Amino acid sequence: AIDVFHPLSQGTRVGVLGPADSGKSSLALDIIAQQRDRDDVRCVYVAVGQTRKQLQKHVRKLERSGAMDYTTVVATLQDDPLVAQYLAPFAGCAVASHLRDTARHCLIVYDDLSAHGAAYMALSKSLDMPPDSLWYVR
Repeated sequence: AIDVFHPLSQGTRVGVLGPADSGKSSLALDIIAQQRDRDDVRCVYVAVGQTRKQLQKHVRKLERSGAMDYTTVVATLQDDPLVAQYLAPFAGCAVASHLRDTARHCLIVYDDLSAHGAAYMALSKSLDMPPDSLWYVR
């Protein structure tokens, strides 16, 4: 359950944190769907390390709500290479930056950054590099 959700203003960031299966992804997809009446907003949904079934379910939800008309999906699956999982959020950010630079507002949703952190950790170990403490997944 979500305890508090504060209204957002343009240019702000919010992290939705909670246990598994608490509806974080569903909330994010609903927020994307609510942008349908705004002509000046484009959305980017970045799915990192999800199962194929989860990703298909989320894309179907976006399609049913009509959100795919203004949404770009950047996705990596669980079995994709770690490098792809690590780079997916950066690719989503590049897409969002392009949309922003073309005089549009952009909503970007990262789902699930813990998978990104785990990929970073695994890459750091395989390259024999000490991980950055910010991304250390315990």
